[in-house]
Amino acid sequence: MAAEPVGAQQALNVSALSGIRVVELAESVAGEYCGKLLADLGADVVKIERPGRGSPTRAVTPGSVFAYLNTNKRSVELDERILHDVLASAHAVIDDGVTDLASRHPDVVFCSITPFGRSAPAELQNAKSINVFHASGWGYHTPSHPDPALAPLKGPGRFLADYEAGLDAALCVASALFAQLHHGHGECIDISEIGRAHV
Repeated sequence: MAAEPVGAQQALNVSALSGIRVVELAESVAGEYCGKLLADLGADVVKIERPGRGSPTRAVTPGSVFAYLNTNKRSVELDERILHDVLASAHAVIDDGVTDLASRHPDVVFCSITPFGRSAPAELQNAKSINVFHASGWGYHTPSHPDPALAPLKGPGRFLADYEAGLDAALCVASALFAQLHHGHGECIDISEIGRAHV
């Protein structure tokens, strides 16, 4: 697997996660931000992109969004037929879909980041940032005292709930990796963007 550098590359001397390989299957802002934070801490983050299509954030304007979210990572287009071989070499995997990959790799830390958690009904699995923003309570206090008679507000900036979830996920993954060093087992982390985490 020859992975090419992706995003802006920074000369960072942070090495807390040096020697740790993270495979990023995530295609959302939250998942990519989680991977970016782990890469900034020294992890070798390999972003898996779909052949011929790439990550959906490549199409987000401005293009600097993709570059920022993928700082210090390597990227590779990968056929699903060899995905399990790649996952077996990882210490952790970041995903943003409901999959059963963790059951085949019990020694790997799996972190799933979805809008309402892995156990949410199917109709909630495809929620967008604005849904998460209001379901989590961000819309109530940011900005304060919105007029309930008006349409929902998007809030300040872009991807607020996504960045928060990505940060929470990175903290959980780092903690699980520390535990993995001591007992050698993986864990399944379920991050809900509306504000709940389950391990």
